[in-house]
Amino acid sequence: MEYEGLIYKKEDGIGIITLNRPEVLNALNEATLTSIDSIVNDLKFDKETKVLIITGTGRGFSSGADVSGTLAGLLEEEAGLGMLINPTNINYTLNMRRLNQPVIAAINGVTAGMALGLVCACDIRIAAETASFSCAFVKRNLVPDSGVTWFLPRTVGVGKALELAMTGDRVDAQEALRIGMVNKVVPDAELMPAAMDMAKRLKANPPLAVSWAKKLIYQSLDMSLESAFDHEIFLQASIVRTADFTEGVASFLEKRQPKFIGR
Repeated sequence: MEYEGLIYKKEDGIGIITLNRPEVLNALNEATLTSIDSIVNDLKFDKETKVLIITGTGRGFSSGADVSGTLAGLLEEEAGLGMLINPTNINYTLNMRRLNQPVIAAINGVTAGMALGLVCACDIRIAAETASFSCAFVKRNLVPDSGVTWFLPRTVGVGKALELAMTGDRVDAQEALRIGMVNKVVPDAELMPAAMDMAKRLKANPPLAVSWAKKLIYQSLDMSLESAFDHEIFLQASIVRTADFTEGVASFLEKRQPKFIGR
């Protein structure tokens, strides 16, 4: 299938989306967002692909919304408003969070505005040393969108999220690591090897346990402690009835590597 604004490939059970508009620092336009959403929707039914990686080509992960098309259109009879309020801008992040597969962001450079929402929607974030982050909406008299107001305070805390949203200040990779925006920082040349290593570690684990852990943690963000306990107990009672649980116990007792099948 042909995708616009990106390259998609599969490698040994790992899907890799590479944003591919380097001439505009991989700015996100409607076609690119539609392509991401199409891939994510297809992954719901893809039993072979266990992990998804998202990265960018060239000097930037993504500079955010395609300013040349969107903001210029807003100055001309609001022609660009559709990009800002397009449901696709919401759907792809929601669908990423609902995916059974874990999603890794391999952040290779500039990440600003809308792209910050994309990065924060990923489950694990690995940044190159030259990566930088900016909640740049305020610089154009815009409020944060694309889920940034939900993702950012849950990622870095309310106080830091407010500071970033109201100043639009740039954060380098080491500061992003310090405030919890990313999980790891690596030299630029080691970014994709580090992302692939993480993907292989996740892929080696039983897919049901991985996907249910993802769901439990995200759903607990909107639950009371008591509700989270109840949800854990319910899913634990379900997962111990699976073939992979039996295999996990048997392989442990027999001192061998397990062979998980996702059931």
